[in-house]
Amino acid sequence: MPRVPKASAKKTSKTKKPTKTSKRKAPRKKTKSFETELKAIYKENGKMPNLTKLDKNRSSRMTRFLIRFIVIALILAAVAWAGFLFFNPFGGADGQSLEILIDGPEQVTSGEEVSFEIKYDNNGRVPMAALEIQLNLPETFYLSEANPAPTKDEDTWTVGSLKKGGKGTIELTGVILGSVNTTSTIQAIVTYRPSNFNADFQDIETMEFTIDNSVVETALASPSKAVPGDVIEYKLELTNTSESALENIFVGIHAPNSWIIESTSPELVEEKLYWLVSKVESEETIELTLTGSFAAEAQGLQDVTFVSYFEDAEGVQLTQTTDRAQTDVLGSDLVVQTIINGSSSDQSASPGDTLRMSINYSNSGEEVVGGVVISVTFSSENGQDVPIQWENADISGGYFDPVENEITWGPNSTPDLATLEVGEEGVIDLSLPILDDLDPETLADQIVVAVESSLNTIGGVNSPRELSSSPITISINSDFNPTAESRYYNDNGSALGSGPMPPEVNEITSYQIIWSVDNSIHELEDVVLSTTLPLDVAWTGSTSTDIGQLSYDPESRVARWSIDSLPTSIESVTADFEVSITPEEADVGSFVKLSNRISVTATDTVTGDNLTRSLDELSTNLVNDTYAAGQGIVIE
Repeated sequence: MPRVPKASAKKTSKTKKPTKTSKRKAPRKKTKSFETELKAIYKENGKMPNLTKLDKNRSSRMTRFLIRFIVIALILAAVAWAGFLFFNPFGGADGQSLEILIDGPEQVTSGEEVSFEIKYDNNGRVPMAALEIQLNLPETFYLSEANPAPTKDEDTWTVGSLKKGGKGTIELTGVILGSVNTTSTIQAIVTYRPSNFNADFQDIETMEFTIDNSVVETALASPSKAVPGDVIEYKLELTNTSESALENIFVGIHAPNSWIIESTSPELVEEKLYWLVSKVESEETIELTLTGSFAAEAQGLQDVTFVSYFEDAEGVQLTQTTDRAQTDVLGSDLVVQTIINGSSSDQSASPGDTLRMSINYSNSGEEVVGGVVISVTFSSENGQDVPIQWENADISGGYFDPVENEITWGPNSTPDLATLEVGEEGVIDLSLPILDDLDPETLADQIVVAVESSLNTIGGVNSPRELSSSPITISINSDFNPTAESRYYNDNGSALGSGPMPPEVNEITSYQIIWSVDNSIHELEDVVLSTTLPLDVAWTGSTSTDIGQLSYDPESRVARWSIDSLPTSIESVTADFEVSITPEEADVGSFVKLSNRISVTATDTVTGDNLTRSLDELSTNLVNDTYAAGQGIVIE
């Protein structure tokens, strides 16, 4: 509050009744001053605003509207949610109307009978108008009994209506055949419709179980040590521990390349490395034996593994047991290694190729070795003659037996083999040409090369021993022979081309380019011949093919002949197309190139090799056209 001057305060306190003049004048002065101040504040452009007409506060009005709207919306949402919770047809105590449970063991034994139960329970507030259960079972679950039986497609149960509180069970019994230490899943897809709804709902329930054992039990007996060339035996006992017979049990053998099989009991399937046991009765034990030896080059620990398994409908292997034997192969006194074309592994070659073979031998023992004999035989799996040109072969002084296709070296032919000092080594080199022309009716399309060696003494003491090296198989590729030529006349002298011959300046002359493929040993796939036409050569569009598709791309100027499959029943196929040239003055006195080099590729379906050839470019020098000989040079 402002302070009042003392003089004024004192004067006022003495005057009890102010005169009329002083009482009226003071307010007038104050009011006039106050109005003057207000005018100074509100006056705009020299005029006072009309304060009798003022707008209402719209923002506060909108705020009140929004608040009311939000409150009403929250109330409606709360009422709707309460109604949903009260009338929800799906809601049981836990909010679910239909409970599905798959009951069964979490660990099962492959090959043993097992049971699962699919239980369903309507714990909702309303009945179910419709209910259907579809089961997705593992492919290796062989169902023997279902109670009740499926009503559709062997995997679907149509339950129909189910009253409130109604429940039921589907019982499944069968055998699981799966790989040990793997997991599988049973899945139930449940489709249902509550009685107060006109729509279907769906739930999915799954159960996972582990295959931790098998009814197939195996035990392996094996030698812990061996010497190359010594015959040894592996014995596997297989037992069916289930209460019923088992059928079609496979037992595979995984052995190193240095293992040479001598015999098996029972016999292997089609000379493959596995047995097929057709049937084993309950609690029956069968015996499988593998007899053989390790090759001369084997040394150190060698793994031989036996795997028993079933196969599903798609041929997928379902492993039951695995038994691995480790045999320590002691180093041999005589070591023999075979190398063909730089490799000791199976390989392929083409007709006309030369097999360059080296047989390396050495004494890696601690005593002198005497009386060494080395022999190599060439055979085929089907018994046909091998396609080797023996008359042109270089066999390094060995003795050749044409009946057995065998070459032998001993102390008489190779004196170095009479005695081998400790650490001494040597090599026998051979050169074996393969025939150019193979008749698949009489000659084999493969060569199996097997080297065997023997010795008589070790350290001067009679110690006869025979050793075998790992055989090497040479697969012969198909006799794939593509050719290309350009012609104006055919073999009968009829014109294939048109225009002047020899070609003349500014005159159009057309030629026919002919591509051919000959083949007879193996079926070929993805055969492609392609070339690029020179810029001054025109593709006329005249084409013909025996098989496949012949095309031309004008942008890249590539002519292409593709054949998806060429069977051996078709020994020769041909495609031809026409091109034309218009020589210029600069071409006078020379041949004109009609196509660049021709690239040829194909795949041998037996050996799997990608076969490639390259053919020379073609020109107006028609070397195969006797009627057009000497008429390829451009004239004016």
